[in-house]
Amino acid sequence: MTGVSLGSITKTASQITERERGRYHLQELISNILPEEERLSWCLRRPTPRNNVQAVYYPKSNRSHFHNVMLCGSVWGCPVCSARVTEQRRKELSGVIGEWGGSVVMGAFTVQHRAGDRLADVKGVLFQALRSLTAGRYWQGVKQRYSIIGTIQANEVTWSSDNGWHPHRHILFVSDRKWSKDETASFQDEIRGRFDEIVRGVGGYSSDQWGVKITTGTKQETSEYCFKWGMDYELLGFQGKRADQGHYKPFELADLFGVTGDQRYRLLFREYYFTFKGSKRVTYSRGLKKAMGIPDRKDRELLQAEDQSDNGYIVTAELTGRAYKAVCMQNRRGELLEITTGAITNECSFERLSSLVGGMGLCADRMKSGVVMIYAGDEPAPQFKVIPAFHYTGGAVLPASPGTVYRGGAVIPSEYQLLTPGRSADEVQYQGGAISPGEFMRWEYSEQRGGTFLKVNPTFRITF
Repeated sequence: MTGVSLGSITKTASQITERERGRYHLQELISNILPEEERLSWCLRRPTPRNNVQAVYYPKSNRSHFHNVMLCGSVWGCPVCSARVTEQRRKELSGVIGEWGGSVVMGAFTVQHRAGDRLADVKGVLFQALRSLTAGRYWQGVKQRYSIIGTIQANEVTWSSDNGWHPHRHILFVSDRKWSKDETASFQDEIRGRFDEIVRGVGGYSSDQWGVKITTGTKQETSEYCFKWGMDYELLGFQGKRADQGHYKPFELADLFGVTGDQRYRLLFREYYFTFKGSKRVTYSRGLKKAMGIPDRKDRELLQAEDQSDNGYIVTAELTGRAYKAVCMQNRRGELLEITTGAITNECSFERLSSLVGGMGLCADRMKSGVVMIYAGDEPAPQFKVIPAFHYTGGAVLPASPGTVYRGGAVIPSEYQLLTPGRSADEVQYQGGAISPGEFMRWEYSEQRGGTFLKVNPTFRITF
């Protein structure tokens, strides 16, 4: 954990956690809409094995969430995983777009539809037409004329009571040279005519005006073009959002079901989810990632890397597995984040935090480091104390279990010999160079929870 000055924290806890409260609220709604999708029901509700759950705060990005919890990775059904994956995809592309020397042109493709059309039918026409458009000799000729080295494609869908389902696809056409305005206009005319012909051939119909729209934009607009969907949880009815001219995105439909109880919205969300489940959210054409210098990573790898990309976080609280389960069963994850973040930003006293946690049927103790330990009422209280006799000069080699992570950030590698009391430092051969700096807080726990806390002999001293 990187050290962060608490004085740099200026945003209020309520501002920080409003997003999280919204996403947890929506996640709970969707679990009720899709009860057969078990992985959605345990996402962010189950701790990872043998770990306490940590509530953490990121001052730099002004975020709070939980560490050491399982994630489902669903970009279609989970507002949390969808947003995290979307943001990571946007980041990996934005850096490359900013340095790209050629043109990157934005295209939007759709087919006409009516209220009452099945989403699977409209989606099938659109997907089949786009497969035909970007295949065969015709497409090879287009790529050669416009120096297109590849495409990035993203699927999106909205629904309105007037026009029904509106699936569409955003495509970035990546060229290794700059296009003129005339070339962009010519490209649109050529693609629009070909797309309309294909759509009619597969039994659909396309508007001359809206079927294909080719545009250019700033590098930021271009990099965000394919990666805006999935962030909708921040703008839902939970925070007073209204639909764009009556067009609702899927997470908004789920939110409307929660607000109104109207079964129509529940059935619409289910239709959307099972129509798109198994489809890719974003696809790069073959070889494009390598050509642009983008690592080829799966969505789950992005989820795992999401927290590692910003290691300047503060641990505000730790919860035992039983305590976290109790919080989830009461649907109070967002509330817990708010009060633990408030405690670290001095907006919520420990007494107030303890009272609020007590209202959840849990207990809270504050550690010397300021981290709050939360545990179930029938669990034994964690016994800890600073070890005043455990001082070193010049550094210290500590006897501990392999892999122990020290509260102050010092990590001892697992490849070393244990040093036993009574032996001098020069008598022991260390394979991993297990030297600890001595500036961290040292704790002794009477009970180790999950093997994550240091346990040492307080009378043992080493000098160099």
